[in-house]
Amino acid sequence: MRQALPRPPRLEAANVAAFRFRRLDGRYLVTDELGRCRFLTPQAFRRLVAGAPPAGLARRRLRLERLASSWRRRQRLPWSGPGRHVVIVADGAARMTIETARSVVDTILESPNPELAVELRGAALKASRPVVSFLTAYARRKSRLADKRLRLFLDAPPGSAGGAAAPAVTRRALSRARETVERCFRRGSAGIRLKPLDPPGRARPSRRRIGYTPQEFLRFYAEALGRVLELNERRRFYEETARGFLAKILLGRAPERCGLNSPCGAATARLAYDCDGGVYPCEEGLRLGRAGDETFRLARAGGGAYESAVGHAAVRAMAVASCLDNQPCCSQCAYQPYCGVCPIQCYAEQGDIMGRMPTNSRCLINQGILDLLMRKLRERASRRILRSWLS
Repeated sequence: MRQALPRPPRLEAANVAAFRFRRLDGRYLVTDELGRCRFLTPQAFRRLVAGAPPAGLARRRLRLERLASSWRRRQRLPWSGPGRHVVIVADGAARMTIETARSVVDTILESPNPELAVELRGAALKASRPVVSFLTAYARRKSRLADKRLRLFLDAPPGSAGGAAAPAVTRRALSRARETVERCFRRGSAGIRLKPLDPPGRARPSRRRIGYTPQEFLRFYAEALGRVLELNERRRFYEETARGFLAKILLGRAPERCGLNSPCGAATARLAYDCDGGVYPCEEGLRLGRAGDETFRLARAGGGAYESAVGHAAVRAMAVASCLDNQPCCSQCAYQPYCGVCPIQCYAEQGDIMGRMPTNSRCLINQGILDLLMRKLRERASRRILRSWLS
């Protein structure tokens, strides 16, 4: 939410470049349109507003060509076509057939993106080995003919070495933050991904039983992140949610799968496919469909499915809803350059893809995590560890 400056002087807009601010620990965190940030004392902040900004915020010293190039790099994902494709090959009793797998690959290869990442997921991938073998071989052959770079990933079980473990953070887990982190560390995981329960795909009676407030999750997250940082004295061990934010804060870009883009990238940067060939804008839309709400089912894989999916009215609506400049609170937030809105999460939680950020759980949690990371980045020892996660 916008924070008012007590009795501010008149803003000298002719001298000062666009910025946003947030009061944090007695100082002002100031960010610009490209996500460059700095902490200012109250006195330095008043000088900024009065028209005597630091070098990086002085309008007359901006190098517009360099800024435009940086902006294009930050906004590259929505312009290349869907590059990340999640395929659910098997789930419970549902199994993808070879014909459906062929249609899914055909749809994926219609994307104009020259680099495609395909993740094969499912609760019973071993039982679907013939389909997996066909899908991977067919995708490789067709990508070579289309002169596209293809990366294929098979889902690894949580806790497997070489990947980030993703333990379910239920209400029962909230009091076991350190234990949760240490268990994944001992299993050899490269990192851990700590995220709250999502509304899509979860029955409401179950959520009432195992759910919690954003504030409760943030207390858990702060304790867990503290233990993650301690364990880095023994070996590199990252927290994936923090790493996504840090990539935007420190490098000016976000990993494709972290969902921190504006617009969000649903159906413009990624697509998801169910066992029956259903095409969805993202995994959240697919999970919602499995819960019985097919609002975001865009098409069925096969002839013409790609054009139908990316041209669907729901895709345009989600692009508008997830553009942070269109969100009253997000447009003024100091964390706008680092954050992202999920229209499907807003729809599932609040009944509207635009959402209401002051009471939105994702917004409250993201703000809390970013506050924590900004504090850690000001500590020399923590900053060294956090930077190492991006190498």
